[in-house]
Amino acid sequence: MAIDLIDDRRSAACCVLAVIPPLADGTIRSGDRWHVSPIYRGRVTDTEALPILERIAQAIAMQVATVTEDNGYNTTINDVVRPTRTGPITPADRLAVLVQEPPTIEPAPAGYAGWVVPFELDLYVVASDADTGAIETDITTVCSDVAAAIMADPTWGGLALDTDLDEPVIYPSGKSSIAGATLRLLVSFRTLRNDPYSDGGFASPAATAFTVSEDATLPILERIADAVAQQLESVTAANGYNSTVSDVVRPNRAGPVTEADALVVMSLADPEPVDEAVAGYAEWRAVFLIDLYAIASDTATAAIDTTINIFRADVERALLADPTWDGHAIDSEIESPTDWMAEDGSVEGVTVRLAVNYRTPETDPFSLN
Repeated sequence: MAIDLIDDRRSAACCVLAVIPPLADGTIRSGDRWHVSPIYRGRVTDTEALPILERIAQAIAMQVATVTEDNGYNTTINDVVRPTRTGPITPADRLAVLVQEPPTIEPAPAGYAGWVVPFELDLYVVASDADTGAIETDITTVCSDVAAAIMADPTWGGLALDTDLDEPVIYPSGKSSIAGATLRLLVSFRTLRNDPYSDGGFASPAATAFTVSEDATLPILERIADAVAQQLESVTAANGYNSTVSDVVRPNRAGPVTEADALVVMSLADPEPVDEAVAGYAEWRAVFLIDLYAIASDTATAAIDTTINIFRADVERALLADPTWDGHAIDSEIESPTDWMAEDGSVEGVTVRLAVNYRTPETDPFSLN
């Protein structure tokens, strides 16, 4: 990480920045000075309208924004941003840039999905000609204050199970006027297995929008694949989702896929046999690789992480509306996603992995019985 120009989407000039929303009362409150420990202020409004992961991300950003001298800290964060698209960010004094990495599946009780998500928070100090103190002292102070704010409530108002904070990595710069540091957080949280928007209580599974083919010339796996594609096509605002899929494509030999915003490209990894199958049957685990495309416009105001978080949550919620695919599968589950970016930075996205276990007679992959 270079201080004067940080690479990938944390970096340099001309990037549009997402506006961090206010607290529940519409303001970033001042006062309430702390003397022993900081106060958690990262409340998020309209909680049911966002996936749990996005609520946590917004809570982190809002909590960092409360690091001000008026709130009892030793320094003031001037701005907190979540990049709206791939591109460089110009370092500014007391700037904090929050970037999310893809979450990883963790064990969880029955009915729940457990997740661990890493966040990286890049902090900057840019000294002016009038500053007389050591810039290393300034960046250390900023790190200490931000770390204290982050750990004020490791559960983020009950949205998470816990938060681990690594030691900050401070980047001394060849330029004496600029210093930077990165804080890395690991946030553990749970959602309902079939609803990334809920962490408990009443489950709200999505509606099924598929009809499994009865064509006996198609193997069971292909019938499931067709049902998965149909269900993906149902992800639209008209059907109650926050995202609208522009198209669902299963690649063929005609050529490369034409990239588009909200495009879904679905492929299938080689199915693997499951050892403990019922006598006389073959059991398989098939993993569908579902690429979700996000192309931010020059006028975008939402953070690219927000767009992807919501898109992924909507797709996962749709895919688990019926984990048995109308009785054609034993069960389905979501595996850890993978994020990706085009080489020229024009497209970002995430690959959702849907693992489907299904069973057929040993000698007949076209039949359930």
